[in-house]
Amino acid sequence: MITSNSSNLASPQALAILELATRYLLENEFALASELGEAVDALLVEEDEETLDMVSSLLYEKDPEASEDFWDFARERAEMFMTETGQISTLFAIPVLDPNEIQGFSPEEAAASFFEHGLVCEDATVLFYPAPVDGGQLMSMSPVAVFRLHTALGENYREAATLLTTQEYAQGTHPFVCFIGVATYSAQMPGECLAWEMPSDDFVRRIQDWSEQAAFTVLGLEVRRRALGYPGRFVFAVREGAQEYQDIVLEAFVAKVAQSGSGKVLARLKDHPILEGLTLELYDVSQEYGAVYIPWKQLGQARADVIEHIFDLLRDAGVLGIMFHDYDTEEAPKGVRH
Repeated sequence: MITSNSSNLASPQALAILELATRYLLENEFALASELGEAVDALLVEEDEETLDMVSSLLYEKDPEASEDFWDFARERAEMFMTETGQISTLFAIPVLDPNEIQGFSPEEAAASFFEHGLVCEDATVLFYPAPVDGGQLMSMSPVAVFRLHTALGENYREAATLLTTQEYAQGTHPFVCFIGVATYSAQMPGECLAWEMPSDDFVRRIQDWSEQAAFTVLGLEVRRRALGYPGRFVFAVREGAQEYQDIVLEAFVAKVAQSGSGKVLARLKDHPILEGLTLELYDVSQEYGAVYIPWKQLGQARADVIEHIFDLLRDAGVLGIMFHDYDTEEAPKGVRH
């Protein structure tokens, strides 16, 4: 995004949306949500990436957090909208927590499970994309890219395939992936149609029932295990799933080294140079055991909370010391913490 002062280059449309976004996000005029939403919807339909970028850039000059909030607002408008035929269409995601256990995924069984456990109403239509999708790509999609994907999935998943990249990963690595799909229902239907739009108690009951059976019905496993995260609206579910999967990978990495290492394991924790992530390396006097990168900013996490979690995890695993290379100050590395 452009971060220098660029208001002189902005179109009247961009400036008008900027004013709405400023009042809504920074001045807490929440009554403007609908008006701002309609303005963003028009940009999405026109696939006007340039104007969305401009508004986000101008907001960044006022408040970087407001810029990120606007981007998320636009992505959320792209994930749920009313079609020309009067249908509400929602792009949803199911995070994968164990990529080794998804070979038996069935789009038909997955859709049927949504109806069986009340995750969607009886009159809804549910369409799954038939293969897991790279979660990193989903998290980095712009609002217009989310809108294109949503529209393509609702029409023909083969068209959606052209929007999704296929990435190669090193043997033994386990990337974060998701299953995605679209649920549609009549805008005239009374009440809530989607479980994640229902009151929390009702949602929790339905989602837990689904989660307990998903290994059998969706993945065709013979043993119950939580290989899938909780379904939900696209932006929220992907981010929450990525956070949970990151914790699983981090804990597995530390546990494996603690069990197989020399018993005198040390750690290096390094800040990303522009403070967007952390790299954890484990080693001893004889060898390096590898590294894990935690993109806390992309995951929507607080840096301090992630560092505290890592320290707790290393301490519990018996790691002898931590060398913290902190780019947040001029003193790097900070030294060894026992």
